[in-house]
Amino acid sequence: MKNYIVYFLLIFISFTGFSIDYTLASNKIPEPIHIFHHDPVHSYSIVVSAEFSTNGDLLATCGSGGVKLWNVNTGKLIHIFNIYYTECIVFSCNEKVLFAGTEGGTVYILDIVNGKTINSFKAHDDVQFGSDDWGSHVWSMDISPDGMSLFSYGVDNIGKIWDTQTYKLQNEIENISKGGNVKSIFLDNNNVLVGTKIWNLNDKENTLTFDNFGYETDITTDMKSLYSFNTSIGIFEWNINSSKIDRVIPVLENDYYFSIDLSEDNSKVIIGSNNSTICYDIISDTRLFKLYTDTYLSANPVRFSPDGTKFITGGPDATVYLWDLNDLLTSQSKTNNYQDYK
Repeated sequence: MKNYIVYFLLIFISFTGFSIDYTLASNKIPEPIHIFHHDPVHSYSIVVSAEFSTNGDLLATCGSGGVKLWNVNTGKLIHIFNIYYTECIVFSCNEKVLFAGTEGGTVYILDIVNGKTINSFKAHDDVQFGSDDWGSHVWSMDISPDGMSLFSYGVDNIGKIWDTQTYKLQNEIENISKGGNVKSIFLDNNNVLVGTKIWNLNDKENTLTFDNFGYETDITTDMKSLYSFNTSIGIFEWNINSSKIDRVIPVLENDYYFSIDLSEDNSKVIIGSNNSTICYDIISDTRLFKLYTDTYLSANPVRFSPDGTKFITGGPDATVYLWDLNDLLTSQSKTNNYQDYK
């Protein structure tokens, strides 16, 4: 529900005098490789999440317009799954199945080869806050490295572990996060990061907690550093072993940032707001560029491609843009300074 509250607040702001440019600005901005039109038909449709397959050949997008599967190389639509108000998606390890978690608390298992729904199960229950019904949202999911377990986190603040073959519940942990729509990441087959907490799934033990709260976090491939962000301060780099902050990268922006992602080589980080995407070089602690994407009602689900050469951002009117990272960095290097693409 939190995602949708934010989106409708944006609608309210737009009707009360806030000017929104629906087109990408054109200050020598390179053309995107592809534009994926997730839901070109309905007004006020949204893209909540987008994920690359492990090999980078496929892109899945989800939101109010259902779930769609795209060919990254051609930009062509492969399949449409009419599962509306989907909030999170994750590919299976063999990349034959896509798991989709919905606002209604149901997880759907989708065959990405044949474009059919294989099965579904109820993962999370409705939650009441006072007189308000917050629904039963599945807010985030991830697949264990061995492909045998699916982790889901919901609005009920319960983390659940499911067998990916039988779809049966294996285990669950209550009060697993500080609340809110946060990201879930398997660190190995037995440990999972939920927001800014690390849990051992076998012992149901919270082994590490990072004080700064972020809706999305990401972790380096060597499992040594965790990145989160605070809108009023910047990007926090945490030492996994000590659970202490190694450094803070000031963002110094007024936008409300929804998402964060690290490149596979751990050299760059991108963060996305409803207005823009910013890219930083982690090694040199340098801001590389700011891309004004004007996502309007979308959560700007920024993601690097697995090979690190491309990345996606949300775009206006429920679109997702695929960018060539080198195109933007080449333009930036010519100025010998960070570049704001307007």
